[in-house]
Amino acid sequence: MDGIIKIGDDIRRLDDTIKDRRQNREQMTYIPSDKLGFTAIVANGGDFSRASIVPKTKVALFVLENDFGIDLDDAEEFQMTTGINAEGMMRQVSYDIINLPTLNRAIASCDETGNMTFVFNTSMFEEKGISLDVVKGMTKQEIQGLLASDPMLGASLRYSKNYPSNLAKLIENPTKELAKKIEDNPDEFGQGKQYLKEVMKAPKGWVTIKGFAKTHGISDGAVSKYVKDSDLEAKEFKDVTGRVGLYYREEDLENLVGDFLNVEKAPDGWVTIKGYAKTHGVSDTTLARYVKASDLEAREFKADRGKVFLHYKEEDLENLVGDFLNVEKAPDGWVTIGGFAKTHGVGSMTVAKYVKASNLEAKEFKDVTGRVGLHYREEDLNRILSERKMRLQKQNKTL
Repeated sequence: MDGIIKIGDDIRRLDDTIKDRRQNREQMTYIPSDKLGFTAIVANGGDFSRASIVPKTKVALFVLENDFGIDLDDAEEFQMTTGINAEGMMRQVSYDIINLPTLNRAIASCDETGNMTFVFNTSMFEEKGISLDVVKGMTKQEIQGLLASDPMLGASLRYSKNYPSNLAKLIENPTKELAKKIEDNPDEFGQGKQYLKEVMKAPKGWVTIKGFAKTHGISDGAVSKYVKDSDLEAKEFKDVTGRVGLYYREEDLENLVGDFLNVEKAPDGWVTIKGYAKTHGVSDTTLARYVKASDLEAREFKADRGKVFLHYKEEDLENLVGDFLNVEKAPDGWVTIGGFAKTHGVGSMTVAKYVKASNLEAKEFKDVTGRVGLHYREEDLNRILSERKMRLQKQNKTL
C-alpha cells in the first residue's frame, strides 16, 4: 500500500511540475505546422475530430528522474518551456521543450497524439553552431531534414506501448539508430559511415561520465556539473556496442570530484528540505521559504542516490516551522486563486490580476495536499469576477 501511495505522490508531483512550467508560456509557436500540410480551423468549417491526449511529457519527466537521476527542481539540470499555438492550427496542444544541460540533451514533446517526440544531442548543436531556439521554431519536416542531414544531431520517436523504455534509450544515445540508417542508406549517410569507421574504441583508462558515476555509486548528473565547470580533456570513442560518446580520463575525473566522492552520508537527525517536507506532508517550497529567511546551520551530505544536498537538523526545522505545521486546513468557502480558477474555467493569472487590484481579505490555510497558501472567500472572488464581466459588457455596448 505504501508503494502505491508513493507512486500516487510522485505522479501528483510530476503534474505540479508540468503545470508550473506551463503557466508562463513563451509567446511563440514551438515546432509549427508544416506550411504545405497546414489546415486551419474555421467557423462552420465542417467536422473536426480532436486528437486524443497522452502524457508524453510526464513520461519524459518520470524517465529523467528515475533513470538518469535528474533533479527536476534544479535549474542547472532541468529546464522546461512551453509555447503557444498559432491561431487556427489543427494541433491544439503546444510542444514542450525540455533542456538538460548536464546530459547535453534536449527533448521536444507534445502530449497530443500524432506528434512525434524529438531527442536532440545538444553537444553536437554547439559544435555545428546550431541554436535550440532556432530549432524549436522549425517545422517537423524541417527538423526531420536537419536530422537526416546529420544523424549525430538526434533522432525522432513515435508513441508506442514501449515509449518509456525507447525514450530512455534515445536519451542515453540520440544517435542509436545511426548504424541502421547508414546500413539502409549508404549513399545518403556516407559521411556518417566514414566517421564511425574512424572513431576508435575507448582505450583503457578512459570512461564516460555515466560509466564513472555507476562505478563509484554516485549521480551522473552531479559528476556532469563538475565536468561542465572544468576544462577536462574529452575525446570521442566507441563503447562495446559501437555507440559513440564523450570519454574522459578516469584519473582526471577522480581528481576533479575527489572532494565530492569523500562527502559522507547524512547522519541520523539530518534531513534535506524535500525529505522533511515529504515526511511531514507539507510543501517543500513553503518550507524552503522559511529556511531561507532563517540562519539555520546547514551541511552538505550525500543523499540516497549519491547526490550531495544541503541537510539541516530535523529538530531545527521542527522548531522553525512549528507554527507552519499547525496551520489549519481551509474552512468551507475559502479557496486559493488556482482552485477558484479551475472550478470556474477561467485563467488563474486573470483572477490573480483582479485580486491584486482589489483589497480582498486573505488568510493562510493548508490545502488538501498540506501546502500552505493564501486563501480568499469564494464569494469575494465571485463578486469581483462578476463586476469585471459587467464592466466588459458595458464597454462592448459602448463600442
